[in-house]
Amino acid sequence: MHANEEARAEGLNPFDQSELYTTRMRTEPLKAALDAGRYDVVFGGARRDEEKSRAKERVISVRGTAHSWEPRAQRPELWSL
Repeated sequence: MHANEEARAEGLNPFDQSELYTTRMRTEPLKAALDAGRYDVVFGGARRDEEKSRAKERVISVRGTAHSWEPRAQRPELWSL
């Protein structure tokens, strides 16, 4: 399990610093775990209706180095081929 102990020690909480908390306590540890595991494929889930940026995600969402994502570089949906 990966955690950002430095951010935890700073006392970040999701109620007062929502965006900063998400980045430091969720996103950064997830990226660290993915790097440590050297995974080729990861399955995850996100609801497209929760946020506009997620509506652009594909079922197969290809990421670049450093976990970068470019919406215009995504492949067509599998059922559109």
